[in-house]
Amino acid sequence: SCVGPAPCLHSLLPTSATSPSRIFNMEYSSPLEASFVFLEGEETTGKKVRINVSSAVLQKMPYFQARMSDRWQETNETLLLKLPDGCTTAALVLLFERLHFPSGELACLDLGVALQLVQLASMLVAEDDALVPELEYTLRAAIRSRADVENMEKFLARCDPPSCIKRLASSFGSESMCGKVSNDQITELLKNVSKSGDETAAEIVQKVMTQRHRKGSEAVAASAGSFKVALSFATHRQTGFYKLLSLTSRFILAYPENFGTLASLMISSARATDALHGPFKNLFDACFVKDGIQPSSKELQGLMSAIKVNGVVSMLKLNQLNQAFVKLVERAPTDEKNALCDALVGFPSADVVQIVTTEMLSKLPDPLRQRLCLVLLPNAHMLSTESKTILLAEVSKEDDGDDEEIAFRPKRHRA
Repeated sequence: SCVGPAPCLHSLLPTSATSPSRIFNMEYSSPLEASFVFLEGEETTGKKVRINVSSAVLQKMPYFQARMSDRWQETNETLLLKLPDGCTTAALVLLFERLHFPSGELACLDLGVALQLVQLASMLVAEDDALVPELEYTLRAAIRSRADVENMEKFLARCDPPSCIKRLASSFGSESMCGKVSNDQITELLKNVSKSGDETAAEIVQKVMTQRHRKGSEAVAASAGSFKVALSFATHRQTGFYKLLSLTSRFILAYPENFGTLASLMISSARATDALHGPFKNLFDACFVKDGIQPSSKELQGLMSAIKVNGVVSMLKLNQLNQAFVKLVERAPTDEKNALCDALVGFPSADVVQIVTTEMLSKLPDPLRQRLCLVLLPNAHMLSTESKTILLAEVSKEDDGDDEEIAFRPKRHRA
């Protein structure tokens, strides 16, 4: 069998503050509030597992709807489930963990575990269940080589997977011309997009990469490498430099794991602010939003350092880009917010006073606001009236109330 043992189970915590009634679309607020029944799963090897499952979850699964009749509910017997060949009890538990927390998401899984979940889902859940497209995405991410494709095809031949899974499997079959394009050719094409600014060349890059990425993580990593090389050769004086940056930002939006490396390279290759406005506004707008980019504090520190080292701090002063940056700071979690403010503290005061807005100052936690105010202090005259009010309030904290003007007394002569 191509399926190995399942790894330890992944945490499935909710990823948003969506209300329970909206998450589950049921008349009760949560599956955890419905009655629970025992489900016993048994592998073909004889290994068993007994788990508590919400009746609300089971009633949504076509496989169990008939079995959970009124008569069964009176006896409340344990539900028995024979697992198909190759499926483990650990995969069964993971599937029901996921179904009990619809606002969560599956972590990266090995191909074997992803295939087990697909087979169990094809057996137990409806084809239009929201879990199915997530399994398609998880399975695609787990495929890293041609051997993985062959193992997937063998495994799916033993079950009747949902339509989207069948389409995924077939997409790895016949190789189009795009699949025959080498990494060196993609890299050279990206370089020429930057040199020429040719629209057709840029469109070809997008089409080739879109099809190549269907092969899985290895293809995505290869594309990231091509962007790195192209950016290292590009300069802001090239006709199509903006097109290269736009392609790079769109790639990052599709594959956020490349934010840390590619965003900093975009900065170092630019050395001028004009071309950075559009691509970075798109990136900033996508940070810390649902289904967007979630850069780490280290990645943000790297980006801000690149901005400072390459002398493009002024990009953060541009009107729309400044607004996007301020909103990014507002949305950032605590550690990432600290990282961004730490970087701003390292900028010259004359620059910071043109980046920090009244909105940013008013919404920062007290310690961070105080640190920025210390940087703003030498150029207080350049602040807006509202920002001056905030700065004055920080300076006045713990004031003893003595408004007497400072008296400069003459120095006493020694006796």
